Amino acid sequence: MDVQMPEMDGLAATIAIREKEKLTGHHLPVIAMTALVMKGDRERCMEAGMDGYVCKPIDVKALDEILDGCEERRHKDFAVVAPNNDPSLAPVDAAELLERIDGDRAFLSELVAIFRGEYPGQIQNAQEAIARKDAAGVERVGHTLKGALGSLSATGASTFAGQLETMGKSGDLTLAGAKLTEVENEVHRAMETLDALSLESV
Repeated sequence: MDVQMPEMDGLAATIAIREKEKLTGHHLPVIAMTALVMKGDRERCMEAGMDGYVCKPIDVKALDEILDGCEERRHKDFAVVAPNNDPSLAPVDAAELLERIDGDRAFLSELVAIFRGEYPGQIQNAQEAIARKDAAGVERVGHTLKGALGSLSATGASTFAGQLETMGKSGDLTLAGAKLTEVENEVHRAMETLDALSLESV
């Protein structure tokens, strides 16, 4: 990444890349390249999210060492992160969702709009069912939300909705109110990601 570029310099470009990667979970190695060597340059590049820093003229050996380091970190990160299924880490499995809809962002926008229109009513139904101590009603809402959120690859919210369904099925609604709050909070996180994916250009 050339640090000195018109309109958007390398630091700003790298920051934009890192923000986008928050949705995908991927990491693109970025190495700063500059002809200017000033105090603090390397620190600014690393703070922007770059993985390395080289100066012109390029020292091939130094570049190879940086690339080797990026590759080692990539394998290490994959080994550590890949097995982690904690639903709170990623509100939406973007890769799975886009594969499911063949990358059709317009269709995704329609799906998100439909869910946004139906979701508040489901939450209200759940709140009323909890107030009535209607376990069957809580189970129905939990099941409906679990399926809808699962279809949108909102794994965390779907998991919480499934737990709400289980509470209704068991008849024990002691923690149902708190679980419904968790569902709502996770849906808000998921919607931010879904909206970004819908608007993102192909």
